[in-house]
Amino acid sequence: MRIGLDAVAVFDSPAHSFQPEWLDTRRYRDEWGVTFQTDPASWPLDAPVAAAVEGTRALVIYQGPDPRAPGRTREVEAALEEAKGRIAVVGCIDGPFTRPWFIAGFERFMLLCHDAPEVVQHLVQVCTDFAIITGKRLAQAGADALLIADDLGHKTGPFLSLKHFRRFVLPELRREVSELKGLGVPVLLHSDGDINSYLEDLVDVGIDGLNPLQRTANMDLASVKARYGDRITLIGNIDASRTLPYGTSAQIEQEVIEALRVAAPGGRYVLSTDHSLHGGIPVSNIITMIETTHRFGRYPLSLSERRL
Repeated sequence: MRIGLDAVAVFDSPAHSFQPEWLDTRRYRDEWGVTFQTDPASWPLDAPVAAAVEGTRALVIYQGPDPRAPGRTREVEAALEEAKGRIAVVGCIDGPFTRPWFIAGFERFMLLCHDAPEVVQHLVQVCTDFAIITGKRLAQAGADALLIADDLGHKTGPFLSLKHFRRFVLPELRREVSELKGLGVPVLLHSDGDINSYLEDLVDVGIDGLNPLQRTANMDLASVKARYGDRITLIGNIDASRTLPYGTSAQIEQEVIEALRVAAPGGRYVLSTDHSLHGGIPVSNIITMIETTHRFGRYPLSLSERRL
């Protein structure tokens, strides 16, 4: 709040009764049975290093934790108490892709798409059921919006072919968005990576906004704005891996002004980074980004104050 942010994103919480199972000083199993390894370089999320279960038979009958267990909303409730209505609190939940491959392991998940599609469909449905129930609980607890966090791509393209995305992920994402939009809060989607080939489908499922439009993954803000800017809100595109960590104040200002010039006209643009505000970004650069946004991003737009 002190630096002028408008919203904070907060994930759903483990059940009150759950305690991580620490395997050693760095590795632990989460509530889903997935093994993670702590590493400062992996912030804000630890890296999954081992699947929840081994063998296809175990995956066929796999069931996740209870989404109705007490405690799921506690971090969102704590954020709402701290925010006191001064900034928005966005509740974050899983999408249909990332959690299933955590459970199965990335390579095995990809192979299962070809060798045992019924197993993939089972995992995706289990995880989506959990996310829908959890999302409803976060909204009922007071979250101002819901963010489906589901990285669907890497820097040079999507993880799944369009054929497999439409077969396994898209139907469950559509179901998740449809269920959550009935709650009366905006439903946003977060996906890093180059997801240009998915955009038409993602917009069609009814999401209200898309984040973070990763600049370093060929997500061109001008192109996405021209194609979809009247249908969804675009969030992000300020380079968090090059400009913000290493750029000068002038370079940061220029990138912010460029994004505003391209995406702000007509509304439906939220200026933000194209990734997290990680520890490698100097605080002074974050402040420069925010102050530049406040100076030039208020309507009516004052971009004429600066030569572009």
